[in-house]
Amino acid sequence: MIQRQSDSTYWDGTTWVNDWSWVDATGTETWSYPMSLETGTYVAIAWSWDGANNISNLHQSTFGVTS
Repeated sequence: MIQRQSDSTYWDGTTWVNDWSWVDATGTETWSYPMSLETGTYVAIAWSWDGANNISNLHQSTFGVTS
């Protein structure tokens, strides 16, 4: 989940919307989710699961983008 702090909207994979939405990252050891961000502050929340359906704890990171 990626939230834009300036207006509390969430990225749904296409556009910023009012309801939170999960997006799928790619990778196994290192994950990535390519996207362009405008200047501002964002919050990303991630979790994972394995083939045995073991789910990790949520991890949250706040970060800023400058021009």
